[in-house]
Amino acid sequence: MASWVGGLSMSDNNISARMSLSNIGIASAFQSVEDNYRRSSVYKTAALCFLHTFLDPNVLTSIRWQDVDLEEGLLSIREGRNPRIMPISDQVVDLLAQLAKKDGAIGYVFGALGIKQDYIGATQISNILSSVGTPLQLNQVEHLGLAKFLEFSSDRDLALVHFGYTSSQETFLGDGQIEERRRFCESWSNQLMSLVSSLRKAT
Repeated sequence: MASWVGGLSMSDNNISARMSLSNIGIASAFQSVEDNYRRSSVYKTAALCFLHTFLDPNVLTSIRWQDVDLEEGLLSIREGRNPRIMPISDQVVDLLAQLAKKDGAIGYVFGALGIKQDYIGATQISNILSSVGTPLQLNQVEHLGLAKFLEFSSDRDLALVHFGYTSSQETFLGDGQIEERRRFCESWSNQLMSLVSSLRKAT
């Protein structure tokens, strides 16, 4: 396995300690979006889901409702011939369920408003974060996600599979490693919401 992924060294498991973006930085951005962004529930949910999942924003926002299984907590990411199965946390399930109830579950989950494409992408998520005063480098968010996974699990190959850097039969058939990946998703989402709660209490 390569020791560099997307410009990020994977030579040890303490990547996040050497990164400029912190857990608190993500939590601060989440709080700002949740409390202050009001233009569109679709755009707001996209930004919050990005901070929960660490997924490539262009991949996350291209998902259709037919690729969302809220009951099982799974997304089907259609890259190539077979969908890549992505577990999501209960918090992300709740966000998507609220969006489906409000806007309907037809077409793209994160359909675009006023731009010449069917769904929003990285540019729109970056603009959302900037508009509430918490501009983030999206690739740093993705890198922090990879670092958090490596802190959670020593299985580097599984980390690369989870974030789509490499493929695996498991991502298509959904064997037991799906549940290990789900535990990571739940662990991070719980940590994120705990940090957001602490930030609110401090203000």
